[in-house]
Amino acid sequence: MKLHHKLILNLCALTLLIGFIEYFFITQVLYARVTGVTIFVSLLPLISAAGIGAFMSYNVSSNIKQLTFTIDEISKGKLDAHVSGKGRDDEIGELARAFDRILISLKLAVEKVGIKKEELRLGEALEAKEKAERLKREAEARYKVLAQTSPDCIKLLDPKGRVVFMNKAGLSEHGFADAKAAIGYDPTTHAVKEYKPKIRNSVKRALHGNTTSIEVQNMGKHAHLWTLETFSAVKNEKGEITNVLAISRDITRLKKSEAQLRAERNFIGDLIENAGVPVVAFNKQGKILLANNLFTELTGYAKKDIPSRKEWLKQAFPSKEAHVKINQATSEFYRGNHIKDIVIPIRCKDGNTVIVVGNITCVKDETGKTTGDVLFMRDLSEIFNLEQEIRFWAENGTIHKEPTGIEKTRT
Repeated sequence: MKLHHKLILNLCALTLLIGFIEYFFITQVLYARVTGVTIFVSLLPLISAAGIGAFMSYNVSSNIKQLTFTIDEISKGKLDAHVSGKGRDDEIGELARAFDRILISLKLAVEKVGIKKEELRLGEALEAKEKAERLKREAEARYKVLAQTSPDCIKLLDPKGRVVFMNKAGLSEHGFADAKAAIGYDPTTHAVKEYKPKIRNSVKRALHGNTTSIEVQNMGKHAHLWTLETFSAVKNEKGEITNVLAISRDITRLKKSEAQLRAERNFIGDLIENAGVPVVAFNKQGKILLANNLFTELTGYAKKDIPSRKEWLKQAFPSKEAHVKINQATSEFYRGNHIKDIVIPIRCKDGNTVIVVGNITCVKDETGKTTGDVLFMRDLSEIFNLEQEIRFWAENGTIHKEPTGIEKTRT
């Protein structure tokens, strides 16, 4: 008999009992014969209802509890577990028989595959699945917190390159009131025209599994002037690329610093180029940094002819004495000694030799650390010419020597 049939019969019986007791109680009251027996009979429906409820509850819950225990045992790999309640003719019996059929099918499948009963750990598999799902939810929650607290603009794009999610920093940067307002936003909206194709191409590359970083110049009151945009693929559990993660970082200050540094370097380069004397510079590793035009005019060597100090020494100082002298001067300089008025012969590119007097000074970075050396040169033939001019004016009476030996012009 089905459970609902049993419930209906019990309710009908209880209803008849209540009706009979009500009739009995009313007749006793009308004839003023209310006694202890009458009160007991009146309470009989309540007692009967409690008893029937307790019986039905035990009858149902005990079997369900037993089925739950059996299923738990099966999940732990105990395929020889006994399913109780199969003999009942109600819904619980049908449920027990269904579980028994599942157990039989599971046993047959295990025997067919050849897995030993001891190796079948269904409970552990379910626990591992639940643990993995819990860890996934926790990781998603952490990633969401990281995304929302990041100062960078973080966007999740669909395959068409439209925004489906934007974090708080991005909403503030682009002037959106809430996350819904940002849905469908095109990341190329505020980009300068020449950078729009680069953004679209980066999205396409990300959809093919490639990560791309580009610098983008923007316009508009809500956008940063310069941003570093990074595009990467987002995959689902099957490994399929479904979205594109776009992270935008403000690099406006960095770009301004780069422009300022570039301007300073250009200024220094112009100063050296127009210094009025031949100049050549190398870094600490021996790579050439610059060679101005006067250096090329004097020696014939351009920057490309002497890419390193080693090549410079090989071509310009073929004699062993000159080679040793310039090497010693460079070593002394990097040990902290000042190198001033060093006289060295240089073989020019055309084979002629010029004698120069040089001073070596240092190249320093922003921290004050020495990173290279600069050689300022003066052709001694110019000095000889100046000496001849001084002698000429001295012989013509425009220059005289005081007793101190210092040359002065007459007044």
